[in-house]
Amino acid sequence: ADKPASGDAPTGYSFIPQGLVSTEPQTKKQTPEQRALFAYGNEVGTYLKAYEDTHTNSPQITKDHIEDRGNESKARAVRYIGDDMIQFGASLKELTDIPVSAKGMHLAYANAYITAGKNLMKVADTKTDDEFVSAVTAYNSSVESLSNRFQMLVILFGVNEVTFSASDQGSVFTFSPTLSLPQ
Repeated sequence: ADKPASGDAPTGYSFIPQGLVSTEPQTKKQTPEQRALFAYGNEVGTYLKAYEDTHTNSPQITKDHIEDRGNESKARAVRYIGDDMIQFGASLKELTDIPVSAKGMHLAYANAYITAGKNLMKVADTKTDDEFVSAVTAYNSSVESLSNRFQMLVILFGVNEVTFSASDQGSVFTFSPTLSLPQ
């Protein structure tokens, strides 16, 4: 009864192609600007992931220094992280294939890394409690600025409808709107 007998009028099912049917969504054609932003996001994402992968213990190193500020080896480890942040910012500034729409934000993001790195090095170099509080305050402010610069890039990608899959290096600029709470 599902198939019409020969000579019967066709049903809605008779128009569905037989065999394999792809259910993959059609990919929307990207504009040149979207392609440029996609390539840029993947390039910066590669740098970010590499930096993050080599600095997974940065929070612990910083915490260890804060808990034992007189320990020179712990201060040196914090200086090393700060210097790496400065070098990372300088590396970002050397990138050349930056879309015009991202140039200003990119430069601000790179400079924010440099500033945060310099301020972290100052935290490691403090001698008194007052110097420490001032240096931590400056560092926290610079990290907030760094975060804001990152968010501006995320917004730029969003406004231009540039998306990254989980396997793209640019996925660092993607956030999930879902919230999961512990059960």
